[in-house]
This record gives sequence, structure tokens and C-alpha cells, in this order.
Amino acid sequence: MDENEVKPLKPTKRPRRKPRTPNPEVRERLLAAANDLSTERGPTDMRIDEVAERAGVSVGTFYLYFDGKDDLFTSLVVDHTARLRERLSKAMAATPPGSDPGQHRLDAYLDFVDENQQAFLYFLRAGSMETNVGDLNSWAFAQHALDARPLIEMLLPVGKASEIERELLIQATLSVTQHLAGYWLRNQDRITREDIKQILGTMTGAVIAHLNAR
Repeated sequence: MDENEVKPLKPTKRPRRKPRTPNPEVRERLLAAANDLSTERGPTDMRIDEVAERAGVSVGTFYLYFDGKDDLFTSLVVDHTARLRERLSKAMAATPPGSDPGQHRLDAYLDFVDENQQAFLYFLRAGSMETNVGDLNSWAFAQHALDARPLIEMLLPVGKASEIERELLIQATLSVTQHLAGYWLRNQDRITREDIKQILGTMTGAVIAHLNAR
């Protein structure tokens, strides 16, 4: 494993009875059912019996794959993080010549947030949940920091910023972007997506311009 790679999250906190031959398709059905229910009305109101029913399995089968709602939610975050990283990677790769790759990445991020509003807002509240690699929010940040680093290094050539400055810029950008995305979802009657994009672009651009001009 690369020294910069984040270890995979293992959300299980206590031993549980497992199926002798785990069926990945059953687990995916449970995750898909949980995702649909959380999108419809939020993870808080999601019940395990509903997840099992929608997935077409018994509640007993549910507990062969997950300890409970916290374990299920952690697994959903792992799944969402993987899907979001893939989408951001594709957005970066598809950036037309001469266009701002950061804006394409931000658009892809806001698209994903918009599609998963209830789950995203719940994550902002419950992201401090402890796992085997620390709190859930820090784990997700570390994943996305890996993807943001090549963009920051492209915008800040070697010699223009120290390693600490790059790291802090990545963390600041991720933190502000996540916070403003949540603020946008909670205030869509006053705040537009373009407002978020403009302020983030201005803030990040000003910092990068300052560091490059030294």
C-alpha cells in the first residue's frame, strides 16, 4: 500500500454472526435499499425492517451483514465516498483544454450533493461517528484529499508553496466546500449553486494567486 493511501474503512465495531458464504449481491441490495430510503426521507427515519423488506430479505439476514443502523450508515458513507471519488475523477479527466479543472470538479461534487441531499445533511450531523480509523468525517476527508492533491500541485508548482501550505490549502478547501454545500442545501430559498461556486472560486483563487506571487 502506498504511504499516502488511506486504509479502507472497516465500520464493524463488534463481532457478529456472519453468513458462511457471504453473498455480495445481498449486501448490495441492502445498501441500495438503504440509499433509496435515506434519499426519500433521510437516514434518521429509516428503519431496519424497511431496509430488509425493500431489499427482499429478512431482518435476520440484515443482521448477518450489518450490526445495525450505525454500521449500515457507515457502509453507506464508504459506498458514497467511492462513487463520489469516481465521479470527480471522471470530471477531471473530461475537462476540455483551456477550461478550469477545479470548476469541473466542483460541479461534479455539487451534482452529487444535490442528488443525495438527505444523506449528505445527515452525514454533516453524524460524521463524528467513531470507526476503526478515527471519526467518519476525517476518514472521508482523507480520501478526498488524495484526489485533490494533484489539482493543487498543478495550480501550485514546486517551489511556490511548502508541503504544509499545500496540505492546509487542501484541508481548507475541502472543509469550506463541504460546509457551504450544506449551507446551500439548508438555504436554497436564498442561496444558489452559482453563489457557492463564485465564492469558492474567488477564495481559492486568491490564496493560490498569493502563494504563486511570492
